[in-house]
Amino acid sequence: MEIKLNAQVDPLPPQAKSQAKPRAVSEPVDHVTLDQSHALDQRLHNEPPVRADKVASAKALVASSDYPPHETIQKIANLLARNLDRAE
Repeated sequence: MEIKLNAQVDPLPPQAKSQAKPRAVSEPVDHVTLDQSHALDQRLHNEPPVRADKVASAKALVASSDYPPHETIQKIANLLARNLDRAE
C-alpha cells in the first residue's frame, strides 16, 4: 500500500478566539405567562355542544343484546376462521 501526501494543500489557519462574551445566567422565574390560554378558552367555548341524541343512541346500542346483529358476528367469525391458517 502506498500513501501519497498532498503537500499542495494549505494548512488550516489557527482558530481565532471568539470575542463573544458569555451570557449571564438568569434567576428562575416563579410565574408562568399564559397568554395563549385565553385564546384556547375562546376556541373551546365556540365548539358545538355534545350531541346528546347520538350519545343516547350509542348507549342504547351498547346496552342491547341484539347489537351487533347475529349476522355481523357470524361474518366476522367466518373471516377470522378463514384467515386463521395465514396468521401462524
